[in-house]
Amino acid sequence: MDTKINGADALASVRPEPIGSAQDRLVEGHGSTSSPQTGVANELLGSVRKYGRLWRRFLVVSAMRQAEYRFNLWLNLVQAGAELGLTLVLYLAYYSFSDEVAGWTRTQALVLLGVFWIFDGVWSALFTPNLRRLSGTIQDGALDFVLMRPASTQFLVSCGSVNVRELIKVAIGAVLVGYAGNAAGVSWRLETLAGAVAFGLCGLALMYALRFANVTVTFWALRVGELYSLPYTLYDGARFPVTYFKPPMREVLTYVVPAAFATTFPAQALLGTADYRMLPIGMALAGGALFGANRFWRYALRHYSSASS
Repeated sequence: MDTKINGADALASVRPEPIGSAQDRLVEGHGSTSSPQTGVANELLGSVRKYGRLWRRFLVVSAMRQAEYRFNLWLNLVQAGAELGLTLVLYLAYYSFSDEVAGWTRTQALVLLGVFWIFDGVWSALFTPNLRRLSGTIQDGALDFVLMRPASTQFLVSCGSVNVRELIKVAIGAVLVGYAGNAAGVSWRLETLAGAVAFGLCGLALMYALRFANVTVTFWALRVGELYSLPYTLYDGARFPVTYFKPPMREVLTYVVPAAFATTFPAQALLGTADYRMLPIGMALAGGALFGANRFWRYALRHYSSASS
């Protein structure tokens, strides 16, 4: 296999034919003789299947490419271990003079740290390589070829590559959550886990919408690196409970940069102390943010002139 495969090659490796396969056309056409509700449901199901198959192809291509550089896997493991070790030292310093900080015990704070690692691993695996590449895709004209693909352009530029190595962080975070959770007396019930996942998904959607909108500014401004990095710099505060911070920074980390939905609220759900009144708020914010980011992207595409022309 060519060791120089990149994200654009991964897109090119996906043939258009399966997207418009006969099965999908049958699913989409079935609604013509059924009720409108059935037609909408079938169309949605067809879209889920189509993009699910497409994403699996991206995942396989990315995994094959990264498997050729096995040394990088061990390097990522060492780097992740060192980063976690430094963060643990910082936590031990916080709790060296007190058993509780801002209402969080040491083991409870370690549960949150584990949640942070899981969230950061998922984010870095799914979106970081794509959003970092997007500005270059727009500036060098590669977006022209993406626009020719028979699929959602936003999906292609957001999910065209998967950094499988970053899943090491997810594994480390899960181990830390399990260890610290048992020490903190977490009850591993289904509803507890579901609440944590629901809060985390809200945080993931909010973070994606914010950073995708930031990168979309590239259509008008060539250098948006600082703008793109700003939310991630603030997101580093998600390593700690938002109650560690005083207003108005606490509100910023809750409603602007979704650190609270990414780590604090999921950890509280596991610990049984979550305020579930925040969940519908998070879902509403996530839905509105995703819709706004999509509208902004469509607006940018309407005003896009080929960089290669």
